[in-house]
Amino acid sequence: MKITHHEKPSEKRARKKDDCERRRKKLHKIPYEPQFTKFQVSARHFQVKRPSQADDSTNK
Repeated sequence: MKITHHEKPSEKRARKKDDCERRRKKLHKIPYEPQFTKFQVSARHFQVKRPSQADDSTNK
């Protein structure tokens, strides 16, 4: 694999983040803001899968 265009790691990271956000927007067809509900759902999944760590999250 030959890299023709060299870019700083920071630029690469920023571009990757942009791509990720763009892809996520495209998938859900919603603005990027309503992320909180999704996070709550995943947190609930976490508690189901790992009861040992669920205690830590509730004790914060």
